[in-house]
Amino acid sequence: RKPALEEMDRDDIERGALELALESLIRINTVGNGAGIFWPALRHVLAGRTPDQGPLRVLDVGCGGGDLACRLEHRAKKHGFKLQVDGCDRSPVAIEMARSRNATAGASGTFFVLDVLEDPIPTGYDVLFSSLFLHHLDHEAAPRVVRAMADSTGQLLLISDLIRSRFGLFLVYLATRTLSRSPVSA
Repeated sequence: RKPALEEMDRDDIERGALELALESLIRINTVGNGAGIFWPALRHVLAGRTPDQGPLRVLDVGCGGGDLACRLEHRAKKHGFKLQVDGCDRSPVAIEMARSRNATAGASGTFFVLDVLEDPIPTGYDVLFSSLFLHHLDHEAAPRVVRAMADSTGQLLLISDLIRSRFGLFLVYLATRTLSRSPVSA
């Protein structure tokens, strides 16, 4: 694919436009059951843990508004598991939204600014996951970031992203026109 800077990745994007785009992506994750994509693998890992191991530590790389972290933690609690999902993103605005959303929901995760193209991915997490993030990177950076994530995780790496095909692009077009009010994410 041709690398192209997406509108929401621009350093000069207005705060309100970015917040609207992130809220639209949260709606898309809700309708598309974004957390449900990762839950079966996380549940499998959680089922193999003993209570003395403490919570499973998970990092959401490119967390955006933090909605998946919150949903996954609540799903784990509902099933009697201990899960702590932290998140990182290069956008301070996204991190503010994630912190606010998770504090309101009573989730335990922490959120921090991290640019995976410049900064090392922290170690100490059992699982790293990324949802709808890698397509923001060019063809040289994406495999480098995946390798860094794989090297940083203690147990499991999970990735879900767009399929760059005509049908995939059509589905993205349809979802963003139906579920988004943001010209940035549309």
